Amino acid sequence: VGVIDPNPCHQGRGLRRLRANGVQVRCGVEKESAQHLIEPFTRWITKGVPWVSLKIGMTLDGKIADRRNVSRWITGPDSRKKVQNLRRRIDAILIGSSTARLDDPSLLPRPANGRKPFRVILGGQRLLPRTLQCFSDAAAERTIVIVPEPHAKRWEKRLRKSACLVHPVPPGRNGRPRVNDVLQVLGAEGWLHVLCEGGGETAASFIRAGAINRFHMVVAPCFLGERGVSAVGGLPWPLDKAPRLAVESISKAGEDVWITAVPKVDESV
Repeated sequence: VGVIDPNPCHQGRGLRRLRANGVQVRCGVEKESAQHLIEPFTRWITKGVPWVSLKIGMTLDGKIADRRNVSRWITGPDSRKKVQNLRRRIDAILIGSSTARLDDPSLLPRPANGRKPFRVILGGQRLLPRTLQCFSDAAAERTIVIVPEPHAKRWEKRLRKSACLVHPVPPGRNGRPRVNDVLQVLGAEGWLHVLCEGGGETAASFIRAGAINRFHMVVAPCFLGERGVSAVGGLPWPLDKAPRLAVESISKAGEDVWITAVPKVDESV
C-alpha cells in the first residue's frame, strides 16, 4: 500500500480488516509517488476545497501580454500541447473576467479525448458579452460565473438565454469575489483539482490568499518590456515579504522552459 486513505471515514480501516484476517500488509511502498498522485483528493477530503494549480505563460521579463493586451502566442506549440494535457487532468478551469473579455477562450482541451472540464469565470460589476464562447458554445451548461451578490441579478438577466449558471457570493473589499468564498463554491461542487489560468489580477489574488498549491510557469525566450502586462498583477510585495517558491522540476518544451514549483514552506516557524 502506498498511503493510508486520507478520508477520515475510512482511514486505515481496510488495512486493519486485512491484517485481522491474516493478510500481511506493508504500508508506505512508493509513498512519495502515492501522495503526489492523490494530492487533489487529499486536500478536498480534508479541507473541503480543491487543489489549485496556476498556469502562467510568460516572457523572460514576466509579461503575459503586450501593451495592447495581445497574448497569442507568447509560448510555442510544444508548450501549448502540454497545457492541453494539463487541462485533460483537471476538473475545472478558472479565469478572471478580464481574461474572458480580452481572449474569449473556450478553455476546453483540444483534443478533448473524452474530457470536458467545467469553466469558471470570476465576474464583477462589469458584465461580459453573452456571445463569449464559454456562454454560447455547446458546453455552456458546464460554465459557472461566480459574482458578488449585489450584481447577481444583472448577471442572471444578461445570461438568461445561456445554459451557464450564475453563483452569487458575498462581495469582497474590492467588490470582487473573495478567494476563500470561491474555493468553498468549487469544493461544494465536488471538484478536486482546479486549474487557474489567470490573468494577472486573478493570479495575484489567489497567490495572496495562499490558495495556489502548484505553479506551472511556462517561460518563452522573448521580451515585451516595461509596458507589457505583468504575469502577477495587483499591489507589489516588499522584497522581505515576497512569496517564495520551491522548484520541483525544470524542463524544456520546444524553445520554452517549463518550471513546476510549490509554495516554499518557512521552516523557521
